[in-house]
Amino acid sequence: MSENENLPELRFPGFKDAWEVKRLGEVASAVFDGTHQTPQYTEVGIPFFSVENIISGAKNKYISYIDYQSATSKNKPEKGDVLITRIGSIGFSVVVNWDYEFGIYVTLAAIKKSNKFNSYYLSSYFSSLQGKREIMKRSLLSAIPCKINMNELRAVSVSLPALAEQQKIAACLSSLDEVITACQGKLETLKEHKKGLMQKLFPREGKRVSELRFREFKDEWEVKRLCSIVQSISNGLSLTQNSNNEGFRFTRIETIAHGTVDLNKVGYIEVENDISDYRLKIGDILISNINSISHIGKSAIIERDYDLYHGMNLLRIEILNEVISPKFLYYWLNTVTVRASIRSRACRAVNQASINQKELGKTNIPFPALAEQQKIAACLSSLDEIITACQDKLEALKEHKKGLMQKLFPKNAG
Repeated sequence: MSENENLPELRFPGFKDAWEVKRLGEVASAVFDGTHQTPQYTEVGIPFFSVENIISGAKNKYISYIDYQSATSKNKPEKGDVLITRIGSIGFSVVVNWDYEFGIYVTLAAIKKSNKFNSYYLSSYFSSLQGKREIMKRSLLSAIPCKINMNELRAVSVSLPALAEQQKIAACLSSLDEVITACQGKLETLKEHKKGLMQKLFPREGKRVSELRFREFKDEWEVKRLCSIVQSISNGLSLTQNSNNEGFRFTRIETIAHGTVDLNKVGYIEVENDISDYRLKIGDILISNINSISHIGKSAIIERDYDLYHGMNLLRIEILNEVISPKFLYYWLNTVTVRASIRSRACRAVNQASINQKELGKTNIPFPALAEQQKIAACLSSLDEIITACQDKLEALKEHKKGLMQKLFPKNAG
């Protein structure tokens, strides 16, 4: 490999020296895995980390101090070390930035800090396309679960500039991470605010009026069954989709998996019969009625003409606009109370649950006059617009970081 092949596209001013390629075991003070013993979890004790803690920030599990002593070798992860996943979802890493003692399971490895690398640089390297590629080259991808053995991990190639340049790269990426973290925090705050607001804008179970109302509305809410205030609740087309992405687009469970209509997750069917009755209209609501129990009751509203047809495993609610606001009903269906009610009445099987249109139609709906419904829907819609803008900003920041990392690290290691 030539010298230029191990240089990044983008460098900070003042740095001209070639980058070195070293094996991880050559630059780390030590590289060791966690305990192979099956942990005994307790309610409190020593924090104990596994793959899910690194990938998704899952809540800590705990083991007792006695178990910690017996399960931990003389090598213990400390502040400044890098943790990396090595069994299952491999190659994810974080820098230890806390001071308390903790244990790790065999699915993780610890890379001891060293004066030969900046820990945040090293963790960022493993998050780059090049770093992931070097990990994958030495991994047992055909194994179940896939893994990288410790000797192979120690032999992974790492591209290293001078320590001063590492620190510049680390500072650049960590400052961007701070912006991303702040944006994530704002997004979570907005979602929690919406959740709390919905609890106050809709009546609690057994109540006929909401806790929070717009001041111009005083009348008591009505309570009726869902089937009596909508035009219809119906099943969709039950046809085999084709694999050539041609014909009519129709909905699948995945289409509304995240509460909105995702046109990248639709199916296609080719039919000669007239299926115009199944074409979705603005204001229709789709609700997941055959799925795993946690996803039963998820819904999405048709907000524009998607040129989309009603497909399998989703019920379609067609609205009587003179009685109920589509957006009001959509938000009401997404309240914690209603989702719980729908799940409680679903028929359960081994891997999935279901609720039919007749049972769904029995759901009691408290609702105010149409003008108040529209006011509630408008309030929540404006909040949704802010949340969507925040989500878009977060995705843009993540894409920016991804593109920046491709330029800050060389394409090849060796």
